[in-house]
Amino acid sequence: NPDILDVSATQREAVLRHASSALEVFNAGVSVFDREGVEQSFFAGGSGDFAMPDSSGDVARRVQDTLAPVFSELVQDASNGRNYILIGVPVLGDRGDYRGALVGAMEAGAATFSQPIQRLRVGSDGFAYLTDGHGRVIFHPDSAQVGADYSEESFYRHVMTDRNTGVLWTSPEGRRLIEADASVAATGWVLI
Repeated sequence: NPDILDVSATQREAVLRHASSALEVFNAGVSVFDREGVEQSFFAGGSGDFAMPDSSGDVARRVQDTLAPVFSELVQDASNGRNYILIGVPVLGDRGDYRGALVGAMEAGAATFSQPIQRLRVGSDGFAYLTDGHGRVIFHPDSAQVGADYSEESFYRHVMTDRNTGVLWTSPEGRRLIEADASVAATGWVLI
């Protein structure tokens, strides 16, 4: 709704609260930025102790530059050590003019975000996980892996060299594994 930028902060927050079920995937909150990139409102999500990181302004500027959805790399909140993904979308007027941006934050590995990935199975004990474009884990069935940096792992270097392929390799534990990957369009992320 482009009018979200034409109302008072109180009305803006009421609009965001009214849309909370549609915005629930952003469990760490949503910010509204005006056309100059100034944050006008923040609506807290379910995690409570989160404040939008400075990179949310960068996402809003990238939205303005592209007039398209923008997906961040994994962002770590210095105040609580949690990992987040930021997704920004343009707020356009009736004539398609840029009015501002809506930037939502979700905790990496959050159930509402990761359910489709959790359902992917390969054989009896295969699984899928998601990394950002720099090899940091966004979702993994082993939650301890979320935030891990795979960029220097040999299998990940292969993924980045030969995108959308597969490889047979041996894990450090000696297990024979098949790895296949696919780029996630428009995000820069990789599904493995």
